[in-house]
Amino acid sequence: MRSADGFSLIEVVFAVLILASSLVTLLGLQSSSLQLSAHSKFTQRAMLIAREILAPIETSRDPIEIQDIEGTPEEILEKVLAARLPAVQNDSKNTMYRVRLQVEYWGIPNLNEQAMKRITLTVRWSASQEDTFQIIYFMPNEGDQSASPEEVP
Repeated sequence: MRSADGFSLIEVVFAVLILASSLVTLLGLQSSSLQLSAHSKFTQRAMLIAREILAPIETSRDPIEIQDIEGTPEEILEKVLAARLPAVQNDSKNTMYRVRLQVEYWGIPNLNEQAMKRITLTVRWSASQEDTFQIIYFMPNEGDQSASPEEVP
């Protein structure tokens, strides 16, 4: 008769395989959690940069010119406002971010073709398409926005 005091080699191998597969699964979950956390951090910083650039555009009394410019957040603020804002000046966290600001006319039916301006602000922190944050903002053009009588059907 056989003694039932220990485990057979097959039982030990199966137990180790189950334990190893559980650990691999847990490590994979931890890794993806860290990646999502890092992506969230970059997205949040990009959102703050976009708000820092859009806030002065929204509150300025001078209309923004039609343009398509690209650069660091500080360069964009400098070009748009002709002055740096203290909130982003000398901020070393912004060096990895690139910003593209596009301002174009956006026509509205039964109004003139320059009734609105569409501001597209894209903040990118790597070459990947997934590592991009974009805001599209519409604002009325400061010129005459009413349709002339001959334009109305």
